[in-house]
Amino acid sequence: NYLAPVHLSDTLGRFRRAHPNCDLSLVLGMSSEMLEALDRGELDLVIANPEGAKGRLLWEDKLVWIGKESLCVEEEEEVDLVLMPSPCSYRALAFDLLTKVGRAWKMSIEANSVEAVCSAVDAGLGVSVLPFSAVADRETIIEGILPELPNTSVMSFSNPDSPNPYLERFLEILLDSIES
Repeated sequence: NYLAPVHLSDTLGRFRRAHPNCDLSLVLGMSSEMLEALDRGELDLVIANPEGAKGRLLWEDKLVWIGKESLCVEEEEEVDLVLMPSPCSYRALAFDLLTKVGRAWKMSIEANSVEAVCSAVDAGLGVSVLPFSAVADRETIIEGILPELPNTSVMSFSNPDSPNPYLERFLEILLDSIES
Protein backbone atom coordinates (compact mmCIF):
# COMPACT_ATOMS: atom_id res chain seq x y z
CA ASN A 1 0.00 0.00 0.00
CA TYR A 2 0.97 3.66 -0.25
CA LEU A 3 1.99 3.80 3.38
CA ALA A 4 5.07 1.64 2.94
CA PRO A 5 7.71 3.93 1.45
CA VAL A 6 7.72 6.62 4.11
CA HIS A 7 6.51 5.23 7.43
CA LEU A 8 6.86 1.48 7.39
CA SER A 9 10.54 1.12 8.32
CA ASP A 10 10.23 3.39 11.36
CA THR A 11 7.03 1.66 12.50
CA LEU A 12 8.45 -1.84 12.11
CA GLY A 13 11.69 -0.95 13.89
CA ARG A 14 9.92 0.65 16.83
CA PHE A 15 7.43 -2.20 17.09
CA ARG A 16 10.15 -4.88 17.00
CA ARG A 17 12.19 -3.13 19.71
CA ALA A 18 9.07 -2.83 21.90
CA HIS A 19 7.93 -6.43 21.25
CA PRO A 20 10.97 -8.57 20.36
CA ASN A 21 9.11 -11.86 20.93
CA CYS A 22 6.27 -11.11 18.52
CA ASP A 23 6.52 -12.95 15.22
CA LEU A 24 6.04 -10.55 12.30
CA SER A 25 5.24 -11.26 8.70
CA LEU A 26 5.05 -8.33 6.31
CA VAL A 27 3.06 -8.56 3.10
CA LEU A 28 2.79 -5.63 0.71
CA GLY A 29 0.25 -5.55 -2.07
CA MET A 30 -2.83 -3.98 -3.50
CA SER A 31 -5.61 -3.19 -1.05
CA SER A 32 -8.11 -5.51 -2.70
CA GLU A 33 -5.70 -8.47 -2.57
CA MET A 34 -4.78 -7.80 1.05
CA LEU A 35 -8.43 -7.56 2.10
CA GLU A 36 -9.16 -10.88 0.40
CA ALA A 37 -6.24 -12.47 2.29
CA LEU A 38 -7.63 -11.02 5.55
CA ASP A 39 -11.02 -12.58 4.78
CA ARG A 40 -9.30 -15.95 4.21
CA GLY A 41 -7.60 -15.66 7.61
CA GLU A 42 -4.12 -15.33 6.11
CA LEU A 43 -3.50 -11.86 7.61
CA ASP A 44 -4.25 -10.30 10.99
CA LEU A 45 -4.14 -6.65 9.95
CA VAL A 46 -4.48 -4.74 6.69
CA ILE A 47 -3.79 -1.05 6.34
CA ALA A 48 -5.37 0.21 3.16
CA ASN A 49 -7.52 2.74 1.45
CA PRO A 50 -11.25 2.23 1.77
CA GLU A 51 -12.12 -0.23 -0.98
CA GLY A 52 -15.77 -0.67 -0.05
CA ALA A 53 -14.99 -2.67 3.08
CA LYS A 54 -15.66 -1.49 6.61
CA GLY A 55 -12.63 -0.67 8.66
CA ARG A 56 -11.35 1.73 11.28
CA LEU A 57 -10.40 5.20 10.10
CA LEU A 58 -6.78 5.92 10.98
CA TRP A 59 -6.43 9.30 9.27
CA GLU A 60 -7.58 11.45 6.38
CA ASP A 61 -4.97 12.46 3.85
CA LYS A 62 -4.74 14.82 0.89
CA LEU A 63 -4.00 13.19 -2.45
CA VAL A 64 -1.29 14.89 -4.51
CA TRP A 65 0.24 14.56 -7.96
CA ILE A 66 3.95 13.70 -7.89
CA GLY A 67 6.54 13.91 -10.63
CA LYS A 68 10.21 14.50 -11.24
CA GLU A 69 11.14 18.12 -10.65
CA SER A 70 12.44 18.50 -14.21
CA LEU A 71 9.28 16.96 -15.69
CA CYS A 72 7.30 19.57 -17.53
CA VAL A 73 3.54 19.04 -17.39
CA GLU A 74 2.31 21.99 -19.40
CA GLU A 75 -1.42 22.35 -20.01
CA GLU A 76 -1.27 21.38 -23.69
CA GLU A 77 0.93 18.32 -23.20
CA GLU A 78 -0.29 14.75 -22.88
CA VAL A 79 0.15 13.53 -19.32
CA ASP A 80 2.19 10.35 -18.92
CA LEU A 81 0.80 8.37 -15.97
CA VAL A 82 2.57 5.92 -13.69
CA LEU A 83 -0.04 4.01 -11.71
CA MET A 84 -0.85 0.72 -10.05
CA PRO A 85 -3.04 -1.77 -11.94
CA SER A 86 -6.81 -1.86 -11.67
CA PRO A 87 -8.71 -1.93 -9.29
CA CYS A 88 -6.51 0.79 -7.73
CA SER A 89 -8.85 3.64 -6.80
CA TYR A 90 -6.15 6.27 -7.46
CA ARG A 91 -5.82 4.96 -11.01
CA ALA A 92 -9.52 5.37 -11.69
CA LEU A 93 -9.49 8.80 -10.05
CA ALA A 94 -6.57 10.03 -12.20
CA PHE A 95 -8.27 8.80 -15.39
CA ASP A 96 -11.61 10.36 -14.44
CA LEU A 97 -10.25 13.75 -13.38
CA LEU A 98 -7.98 14.18 -16.40
CA THR A 99 -10.77 13.13 -18.76
CA LYS A 100 -13.27 15.45 -17.03
CA VAL A 101 -11.03 18.50 -17.59
CA GLY A 102 -10.31 17.44 -21.20
CA ARG A 103 -6.65 16.70 -20.55
CA ALA A 104 -4.98 14.14 -22.83
CA TRP A 105 -3.26 11.31 -20.96
CA LYS A 106 -1.71 7.91 -21.53
CA MET A 107 -0.47 5.11 -19.30
CA SER A 108 3.30 5.33 -19.38
CA ILE A 109 4.02 2.67 -16.77
CA GLU A 110 1.77 0.26 -14.91
CA ALA A 111 3.65 -0.73 -11.77
CA ASN A 112 2.76 -3.47 -9.30
CA SER A 113 4.13 -1.78 -6.17
CA VAL A 114 4.46 1.67 -4.68
CA GLU A 115 8.22 1.32 -4.87
CA ALA A 116 7.98 0.63 -8.61
CA VAL A 117 5.65 3.62 -9.07
CA CYS A 118 8.10 5.90 -7.25
CA SER A 119 11.07 4.53 -9.20
CA ALA A 120 9.34 5.21 -12.53
CA VAL A 121 8.35 8.70 -11.38
CA ASP A 122 11.92 9.34 -10.18
CA ALA A 123 13.17 8.27 -13.63
CA GLY A 124 10.98 10.97 -15.19
CA LEU A 125 8.63 8.51 -16.90
CA GLY A 126 5.45 10.19 -15.76
CA VAL A 127 3.38 11.47 -12.88
CA SER A 128 1.40 9.61 -10.26
CA VAL A 129 -1.04 10.10 -7.41
CA LEU A 130 -0.02 9.52 -3.78
CA PRO A 131 -1.40 10.44 -0.39
CA PHE A 132 0.57 13.40 0.98
CA SER A 133 1.81 11.37 3.96
CA ALA A 134 3.37 8.82 1.58
CA VAL A 135 5.41 11.34 -0.41
CA ALA A 136 9.11 10.71 0.14
CA ASP A 137 11.66 13.52 0.24
CA ARG A 138 12.85 12.63 -3.27
CA GLU A 139 9.41 13.20 -4.84
CA THR A 140 8.17 16.56 -6.05
CA ILE A 141 4.54 17.56 -5.61
CA ILE A 142 3.04 19.07 -8.76
CA GLU A 143 0.61 21.87 -7.96
CA GLY A 144 -1.62 24.10 -10.04
CA ILE A 145 -1.22 22.34 -13.39
CA LEU A 146 -3.18 19.11 -13.00
CA PRO A 147 -6.73 18.74 -11.64
CA GLU A 148 -7.24 19.15 -7.91
CA LEU A 149 -7.36 15.81 -6.10
CA PRO A 150 -9.71 14.97 -3.21
CA ASN A 151 -8.80 13.65 0.19
CA THR A 152 -8.52 9.95 0.88
CA SER A 153 -8.79 7.84 3.99
CA VAL A 154 -6.34 5.36 5.43
CA MET A 155 -8.10 2.54 7.23
CA SER A 156 -7.13 -0.47 9.29
CA PHE A 157 -8.94 -3.75 8.80
CA SER A 158 -8.77 -6.76 11.10
CA ASN A 159 -10.82 -9.84 11.79
CA PRO A 160 -12.87 -9.32 14.98
CA ASP A 161 -13.25 -13.10 15.32
CA SER A 162 -9.46 -13.52 15.64
CA PRO A 163 -8.24 -10.79 17.99
CA ASN A 164 -4.49 -10.28 18.23
CA PRO A 165 -3.12 -8.44 21.29
CA TYR A 166 -0.35 -6.82 19.23
CA LEU A 167 -2.62 -5.13 16.68
CA GLU A 168 -3.55 -2.12 18.80
CA ARG A 169 0.06 -1.59 19.84
CA PHE A 170 1.22 -1.72 16.22
CA LEU A 171 -1.42 0.84 15.23
CA GLU A 172 -0.39 3.14 18.13
CA ILE A 173 3.22 3.06 16.94
CA LEU A 174 2.16 3.63 13.33
CA LEU A 175 0.02 6.65 14.22
CA ASP A 176 2.85 8.06 16.31
CA SER A 177 5.21 7.65 13.32
CA ILE A 178 2.77 9.51 11.07
CA GLU A 179 2.44 12.37 13.53
CA SER A 180 6.21 12.70 14.03
